[in-house]
Amino acid sequence: MSDCSKVQNPSPINLSQSSAQPCDSLCDLVMDDAYATNGRVGIEEGKFLVLYGDPNLGSCKFNGEGYSCDALVVVHPSSHTIENIQADAEVTAIFRNPTGKMLIVSSLIRVNPAETQASHFLNTFIPYANPNERNTPVALNNWSLAMMVPPNATFYSYQGTDLLCRPAQNVVFGSMINIDSNAFALLVKNTKPTAVAVQPLGSRQVYFNNGQQLPGPQMPNDGKIYMRIRSNKADDDKKKATSKFVKPVTQANVSGAQTTQRNSSGLLGAISNWSHTQAAANGWFSLINVFLMVISMGLAIYAAYAYNDQVAALLTLNDKARTFAQWLRGSVANGVSNISLPSINLKTPAASTPTSSLSKSTGSRSLL
Repeated sequence: MSDCSKVQNPSPINLSQSSAQPCDSLCDLVMDDAYATNGRVGIEEGKFLVLYGDPNLGSCKFNGEGYSCDALVVVHPSSHTIENIQADAEVTAIFRNPTGKMLIVSSLIRVNPAETQASHFLNTFIPYANPNERNTPVALNNWSLAMMVPPNATFYSYQGTDLLCRPAQNVVFGSMINIDSNAFALLVKNTKPTAVAVQPLGSRQVYFNNGQQLPGPQMPNDGKIYMRIRSNKADDDKKKATSKFVKPVTQANVSGAQTTQRNSSGLLGAISNWSHTQAAANGWFSLINVFLMVISMGLAIYAAYAYNDQVAALLTLNDKARTFAQWLRGSVANGVSNISLPSINLKTPAASTPTSSLSKSTGSRSLL
C-alpha cells in the first residue's frame, strides 16, 4: 500500500467500535460463495503478494450494488489496526463496479495452527508465489471468497483509498482469520514488511455492522438479483429457552391489599371495611339507608332526652303487660276453652303522674 497521507480521506486507519456508528441496514454486504477455479499469483514491488483472477475471483454486493473481484493482496503486518492492535498480516480483496466505483474488503490475519476455511483459503495460493515470477498459474481447488469472512462477520465501513491511493469504500472485518505457521513463514520469506502509517480519521465517520446482514443465503454469481429473508431463529430459540423460567403475568389483587390495610387501622378501618363489603354486596344505595337509619336513631335519642318527663307514663305499660301475661299463662294451664280478656285500663293513673306536669308538657294531647 502506497503512502496516501497527501490525498483526501487516506487509508489505512485505526478502527474502534466505541467511536463507530451502527449501520446494520445502511451498509449491507453479501459475499459470493461461488467457487473460483483458476488464478495467477506473484510478488509485486517486493512486498505485495497478489492473486489475480482468471477471469475474476468472484463477486459481492454492497448496498445493493454488484462488484467483481479483480485481485487479492496479502501483506504483513496488517495495514489497518483494530482497537490499536496490529495483526500479523492482512488480506485485501479489490472489487470494482461497472460504473467505476471501487470497494476494498479486508480481513486481518493471525498465526494460528487451527485448521479453518480461512487457512485453506490462504494455503491455496500463498505457497505458490514466486518472487521472480509475477504470473504463476495456480489452481484454486474448492476456493471461494466467502472463506475470507470471519465466523461472526462483523465489519467496519468507511470512506478511504485503495492500494494506489484512489478513492474507495473500505470494509474491514472486525475479527481475524487464521493462517498456519508454514504459510506465514513463506509470506515473510517472499515479501518485505509494509511500512504504512495509520492515518488520522479527520471528519470521516466510521460505521459498524453487527454482521447479521452478512450470512446467507449468499448471492449466486449468475448476474441475477435475489431477495434475502433473514430468519430470527436465534431470537426464537432464546425466547423458548427463557420461557420456562418466566411466570405468566397476572393482575395483582389490589382489593385484597386494600382490605388488609383497612383492617389494620382499628375501629375506623373496621367501619370502612364493613361499608365496602355492604357496597360490594348490595350497592351503595344500602349505605344511604344505613345513613338515614343512624339519623333516625339520633333523632329518637334526642326526643327521648327532650321529653324525659313524659316517658314515666309509658313505664306503667310494664305492669299492665305483666298482668296480661299472668292471665294468659293461667288460662292455658287450666285448659280454659272460652277465653275472655280482662279489662285493662291503659290510661295513666292520676297518682302516677301529676296533672300539672302532664298539662305542662302536652297541653290537651293524650299520650295514648
